[in-house]
Amino acid sequence: MRNHVWVRFLSVIAKKVMETRPWLARQENESKDTPMHMAANQDSVDVLSALLEHDRSLGYLISTNGAPLLCTAASHGHVDAARVLLKHCPDAPYRNAEGSTCLHVAVSSVKTEFVKFVLGSHQLQHLINMADSRGETALHLANAYDSDDEEEEVTSKEKKKIDMALR
Repeated sequence: MRNHVWVRFLSVIAKKVMETRPWLARQENESKDTPMHMAANQDSVDVLSALLEHDRSLGYLISTNGAPLLCTAASHGHVDAARVLLKHCPDAPYRNAEGSTCLHVAVSSVKTEFVKFVLGSHQLQHLINMADSRGETALHLANAYDSDDEEEEVTSKEKKKIDMALR
């Protein structure tokens, strides 16, 4: 119950900021994250919705370090944040400064649910065979993972799930 109240409070604050000081939504912190990036990073869908309902153009922000919001969500496996973003911005940027798509990022970060989300998303299916700046597709990245280290057994199982999902 307490978490729900806190999330609701944050979305109310986000709406108030957008009404009184909308330029703050585009300001980066010392880590080069905007409030939108922080919300995607933390899967704060209520905050994302509040900000996007006031200004849809926020969904197209790319930080000065080259991170679009879909890649931020992918790196943490935040499918709900990606859904909210795509609902408001169906053509949101999906490629980071290194040329990796949010699918590449999800594979590299071993976020199986996000990979499955992309594979099942009509809006993002074109990313499946898209190469990054090194000419590698997400399947190439998934195939590159081969660890016999016992410490990485769980990660290895997740990587195999990703590899199977991409085939």
